[in-house]
Amino acid sequence: MSSSIKILIVDDDALNRFLLRHMLEQEGYHNCIEAVDGTSAIAACQSEKPDLVLLDVIMPDISGYDVAPQIKALSPEQYLPIIFITSLEDKAALVRCLNVGGDDFVSKPFDKLVLAAKISAHTRIRHLGQHIEKQNQRLRQHQLTIDREHTIVEHIFNNVVRRSQQLEQHFDVSASPAAQFCGDVCLHTMSPDGGAYYLIGDFTGHGLASAIGVLPVSRTFNTLTQQGLAVEQIAKTLNRILLDLLPADMFFAAIIGHVDAAGTCHRLWQGGMPAVLVKSATSARMTYYDSAHMALGVLDDDEFESKCITVQCALGDELLMFTDGLVEVTGEDGQMLGEQGVESFFAKANVGATDIYHAALQYRHSDTQADDMTVMYFRCQALSHHAVSPITTIPFRLSTRLQPAQLKRPELVSELTDLLCAQESLKRVKSKLFTVLSELLNNALEHGLLNLDSSLKSTASGFSRYYQLRASRLAVLNAGEITVDAQVSDTGESLIITVSDSGAGFHTDSLSQSAGPDMAHGRGLSLIHHLCEHVALFDNGTTIKATLALNE
Repeated sequence: MSSSIKILIVDDDALNRFLLRHMLEQEGYHNCIEAVDGTSAIAACQSEKPDLVLLDVIMPDISGYDVAPQIKALSPEQYLPIIFITSLEDKAALVRCLNVGGDDFVSKPFDKLVLAAKISAHTRIRHLGQHIEKQNQRLRQHQLTIDREHTIVEHIFNNVVRRSQQLEQHFDVSASPAAQFCGDVCLHTMSPDGGAYYLIGDFTGHGLASAIGVLPVSRTFNTLTQQGLAVEQIAKTLNRILLDLLPADMFFAAIIGHVDAAGTCHRLWQGGMPAVLVKSATSARMTYYDSAHMALGVLDDDEFESKCITVQCALGDELLMFTDGLVEVTGEDGQMLGEQGVESFFAKANVGATDIYHAALQYRHSDTQADDMTVMYFRCQALSHHAVSPITTIPFRLSTRLQPAQLKRPELVSELTDLLCAQESLKRVKSKLFTVLSELLNNALEHGLLNLDSSLKSTASGFSRYYQLRASRLAVLNAGEITVDAQVSDTGESLIITVSDSGAGFHTDSLSQSAGPDMAHGRGLSLIHHLCEHVALFDNGTTIKATLALNE
């Protein structure tokens, strides 16, 4: 290695230069060049690019003290060792050698072993510096590549992950990633029926690895909402896609919702997310709606439950949805904020998503954000983002008799909805139609053919028992039928749906058209009354007729 090192010897004394060169050659340093003064030394450094400089202190034109900083300036990015050769012995002079840019010194007369050892040591340092610089160059190039890739990914995200600008006045969103890319997603878009769809969710982890899943979710959500699909169908489709796409240790906790044009009726699917908080405009009462399902991308189709809940609000009521990054913010006492802490922020008057986010930042003890954090706020009011033109529908009629084999089909409601929405004009009410059909068919199946008692759902254990009985009785069902008749009225302004079952019927006098938010049963009929302009029961409850307005 020593033969490859180029050493510049700078001394106005020819004998000193000869002695130094002879010593160096004996130690294997044969690539030596000489300079007789400071000016020629600077010129040699510029042209020869030495690896080490032996520099005399006292020279006739420019002293070594003045030459050293100029030589150092010629090699700003690499370590160029300068070893002063001096006969000076006072400490101040030696200290000055180091202060002006020298890295070491050797005293005259020269000690060959000491000189060789110092050259070897400083050469190792230079080689280490060169190695580090090469690594830094590779790191800089790698960083440039990463920055370029991130720019491309960010461009793609900005084009795919979009929220409706027309809905910005209704949805207040605050999103803060823990890394450059966010594994949370928050979307909202207009619905063909004049309402709006929204989604807030959280992929496992954070950063680019978790953010990748945002792309298919956003694209699928936008495609399905443009078709006016029901929330249940959107949830099931997203689950199927993510189950195929994501690794086994990754999933997507989400809330998927639809709000009607009046801004008060919300249809929600919740999986693995913190509770939705609803604050009453009149009493300031806070109601929690907990997630009832597992996250998306975990269960197979036959295990996945797409059942939604309906949250009927009043004008001025406020909804708050958020990812777990908010509730997991830790304060000075080491305690997480939790849902109760979020509620305390939300209970204050005139607070939105941004206010709650800043309150969480003040609560947080650490300067480091541990997880992605997204908050979405909605105040119930009429959606005035776009006018919906009246539907003009050619009158038609569809009738079908469903036997046990058809009633066991998991996609039955979707198939019937698609059949009806083959009429282009009905696609605008597809989501509402799916919900109405689902409730009517479930009512006929569960109470007409399976003889289930809704009062079982009054307790948590009873709720579970109810659906266990439903599954077991449906599995062995081999008799009975449900007839579905759907026809567009002569005026083309409404769709009349009649569902009849072959069951024994029940007393309808005690049925209520409304169910409170705390009731575990009875919401289905209440929802049908809300969505339809007219609902009537006949034949001891075995027939129900619902009229769905097409031009509300």
